[in-house]
Amino acid sequence: MGGGRGIVQRLCIILAISPANQDIATSDAIKLAREVDPSGDRTFGVLTKLDLMDKGTNALDVLEGRSYRLQHPWIGIVNRSQADINKNVDMIVARRKEHEYFATSPDYGHLASKMGSMYLARLLSKLYFCVPSLNIKTIIFIGLSTDVVILFLALGVCN
Repeated sequence: MGGGRGIVQRLCIILAISPANQDIATSDAIKLAREVDPSGDRTFGVLTKLDLMDKGTNALDVLEGRSYRLQHPWIGIVNRSQADINKNVDMIVARRKEHEYFATSPDYGHLASKMGSMYLARLLSKLYFCVPSLNIKTIIFIGLSTDVVILFLALGVCN
């Protein structure tokens, strides 16, 4: 896989982003992360599009680490829909909607405190700023949505 040169560096965190409405076993992001970080020490799994999964299905096996285990916990996020983007829904409203989605979800409600873009940003911020022994230089985003990158930049989480 040619796109992974930057993530070979040991001083970076890898966010392997995969849509929840596709088979995680075929995720290019996960394959690439496994290739360059076989121990999984630097890899965080992020599932997007949880709100777009077929009715009656969920991603609990992945989010709870039963079907595809990583060293770090999986984090689910829900981004703005195309309709929200077209209506110029701002990021504050989008994050509130994301929080409500997890808090009220029959499938994910018990995980709500550890889901969402804000939780992911806090987790990465803690690693980036509060654990200097990691000496992390870069956060590599594989397949991350523009919304989340903008959020991280606004929070000062990535350089």
